Amino acid sequence: MDILRKEFDELIGSPQLRELAEEIPTVGSGVTLHRLSREYILQRKLKPFISEIGKIPDEKRRQMIEQLDSDPKYRGRVGENLLLLLERQDSPEKPELLARAFTAFCAGSIDSVQFQRLCHAIDRVLIMDIGFLKEFCVGTTVDWDKIGIEVMQNFASAGLGFLPGMTMGSHIEPTETCRLFVKHILKEDLD
Repeated sequence: MDILRKEFDELIGSPQLRELAEEIPTVGSGVTLHRLSREYILQRKLKPFISEIGKIPDEKRRQMIEQLDSDPKYRGRVGENLLLLLERQDSPEKPELLARAFTAFCAGSIDSVQFQRLCHAIDRVLIMDIGFLKEFCVGTTVDWDKIGIEVMQNFASAGLGFLPGMTMGSHIEPTETCRLFVKHILKEDLD
């Protein structure tokens, strides 16, 4: 139990989680353990997200806070959607990617529709395929036979690519969301 408490204290520093860990009896309570692990995982996802949005310039952050404060309904929707997105991410890298999308939105580099499309793409794309995204986006010759059709299908299902025609030999083309992903999420030049 001391090892578990030390791990939580170091990674999260949350007194609430420490209290929960202390509530777990020797035999263990499935409900408490489940609640503890869910909170632990969410806090692990929040750390990189908060760290990344901390890079938003003060003026842009102030403007976004004013906008959120002026419309409580909008503020609730944005906050709730961000938490839902963070909670369902399937890899430890994705919360930081979501924060980059939110940062671009706060900076005015993308609008709310583009932000939502980027969030959808981040949620759907497999982390292991992201390394091919810039090549795909800029049209670099990619050996798709070696990479596999699954990568192309993954890009299409994430809204990063589309099939321009239904003919034999068709290939997938990058979307504008793909370009925004490379620019704002991967922070790569497209030139």
